[in-house]
Amino acid sequence: MRTFHEGGVAHAVAEENKIVFAHDALITKVQGDLITRKSDNAKLFTRKAYINYLRIMDTLSAKEYTVTEGEPVRVGSSIGKDAKGKEVLSTANGVVKFIDNKLLVVKRESERIEIAPGSKFETSVGAILKEGEPLVTFDPFSEPMLVE
Repeated sequence: MRTFHEGGVAHAVAEENKIVFAHDALITKVQGDLITRKSDNAKLFTRKAYINYLRIMDTLSAKEYTVTEGEPVRVGSSIGKDAKGKEVLSTANGVVKFIDNKLLVVKRESERIEIAPGSKFETSVGAILKEGEPLVTFDPFSEPMLVE
């Protein structure tokens, strides 16, 4: 009979220290208090907060657009014409959103994620995060107390 125990054996616990998306996202709103740390200008949440975002289903570009902001599109529907006059078709279902002359097809409904106090906000409202880029970073082993 064998006995298993951890006595005298070094082991480590790994935990994630950031929140990332498995898809591209457009940050639309921050609900919560942010302070700027003087030492490095980091933006920190002082209390529990929420970040609203839109999931980006596709990013398209055309020379001339035939759709408007907020208009729903379906897979295969025309969104405009390219430089050669060829029709550009949507490859996803969603709603049209224009950012920097790019057409984003986003989900209809905004999604919301809860953020823990002390988390460092790594982006800004209006930013487009690519898949895997951090939204916030934090220390998973501490519960900070921040004073405003």
